[in-house]
Amino acid sequence: MPKQQAELNNVVIRRMGWEILVKNFGIVNATRFLLQYDSGMGDYVKIKRQIFKNKAIKQIQREIKEGKI
Repeated sequence: MPKQQAELNNVVIRRMGWEILVKNFGIVNATRFLLQYDSGMGDYVKIKRQIFKNKAIKQIQREIKEGKI
């Protein structure tokens, strides 16, 4: 990754991303795009640890392939 890209902070990334979305989609569709995302609730890591705590990696992989999780 070029040094310039690595130095971008989150504020700059959000601003640049918004500008790119507006330029390509227009303000209405850029807004609609962003509204599709939700940060969710709860502690993702804690929930996943609880769900998978007694499962081996191979079992998790198999269940994913079978569409169970």
